[in-house]
Amino acid sequence: MRPDPTGEGSLRSLAVGWSGGKDLVSVVGEIRHVDRVGDGARAVFSTEDPVGPEGAPTGWSIPRDGGTRERVFSYDKPIDALTWHPSGRWVAVAVRRSIRVAPVAARLDPVEVARADYTPSTLHWA
Repeated sequence: MRPDPTGEGSLRSLAVGWSGGKDLVSVVGEIRHVDRVGDGARAVFSTEDPVGPEGAPTGWSIPRDGGTRERVFSYDKPIDALTWHPSGRWVAVAVRRSIRVAPVAARLDPVEVARADYTPSTLHWA
């Protein structure tokens, strides 16, 4: 992510060696939970939902080379961590000590699969 002085963020595709590249999409606010899915065909990321509670995410997908972003989910609760499944069809979220998974859908309805002894700040698929 490359922030600019207006408060917007850009998702930037970088060339090998972290130089060059191009902005794929610009958004107002912070871009979080960035990953590549579908064998690298798409970039996925989340932003804070502007109409939901603070910290509640909206998920987005965009073709690897840029183009129109597609809203792929929203969730109505603040989260502490989120990770995308490599297929792009599932997400795992941490809500305090609760680890939850859900298929990507317009409205996430995650199911608790585990509880942690602490609030995770990152999650990864095994």
